[in-house]
Amino acid sequence: MISRLSDFIANALCKSSTIGESDKELYVYGFFVLLSQVFSFLMTALFGLILGTLWESIVFYIMFSTLRSYAGGFHASKESVCTVCTTAALFITALILSWFKQSGSFAIPFCMLVFGSAVVYLLSPLDSEDKPLSFDELLDYRRRSRIISMVIAVIAVIGWLLNLPGLLYSAATSVFLESILLFLGEVSAQKKR
Repeated sequence: MISRLSDFIANALCKSSTIGESDKELYVYGFFVLLSQVFSFLMTALFGLILGTLWESIVFYIMFSTLRSYAGGFHASKESVCTVCTTAALFITALILSWFKQSGSFAIPFCMLVFGSAVVYLLSPLDSEDKPLSFDELLDYRRRSRIISMVIAVIAVIGWLLNLPGLLYSAATSVFLESILLFLGEVSAQKKR
């Protein structure tokens, strides 16, 4: 669906001579990335609104998408599978955020944060067959993903110290979800080897 919409927009821009035919594929990809992020953000906000965790869900999404852009992880082979899995993961995350908020739990989010940060530190970045990283990119993405996960951990601790548990909850779920995607991506890569 998103790929068809991206293609439609790029074709419309080509027909209006706004972009050249030679640049069409680049625009299709750019619109696909943009629309995918907008869709994910809207789903995150919708689930957060329904479950009473709107701001925690938005903070989660900002942290998660920032970390994911450098750490990488599992990618579904089909767009439809990706959409379903992404929507399910975002809904489950909103449920977890809601449960944390209702329970006032600190131990479980801290454990998730520590575990997730360790996995990100060990496995990131994880490239894909479609977008392999050069050695220099690998080093740069590793450094960036480690710094981002450390910043997220610091934000979590500050949130806890300032009695803003939503920051801890958002940080823990973002790093933990990324660690799951890194682990699944590593398992998938091992099977292909």
